[in-house]
Amino acid sequence: MIDHFGYVMVYVEDPVAVANFFVEQLNFKQVSSEQNANGVFSVQVAPREGSDAHLNFFSKPLARQISPDLNLAMPSLCFGSYDVVKLHDDLAAKGVAVGDVINLNGMKAVNFADNEGNSYAVRQIEREN
Repeated sequence: MIDHFGYVMVYVEDPVAVANFFVEQLNFKQVSSEQNANGVFSVQVAPREGSDAHLNFFSKPLARQISPDLNLAMPSLCFGSYDVVKLHDDLAAKGVAVGDVINLNGMKAVNFADNEGNSYAVRQIEREN
């Protein structure tokens, strides 16, 4: 389970499909969805209800129309999980493309890809007392 991340805007081809991937595969909650005359513009998800950190998936095609000079490149995202090994096993069991758990200077980490092939990193975090 993903337990912590910062506020991020992510540009994707199909925000509904990518948001659904996070809801169905990672148990995120959909927070909101915005549409304009051209269709769905953005979908916002969070790792749990009440979270102050959200991912906002925006439509690349619609963003290009509105702001042609906007950089739509995928940012490098690193989530935190209290149990990277369990997350790896859960994603693998669901058929998600997930890499091996690795050890980076004493910290466990893993990568996975969404349904559009975008890569995300997850690092082990410790619970606060």
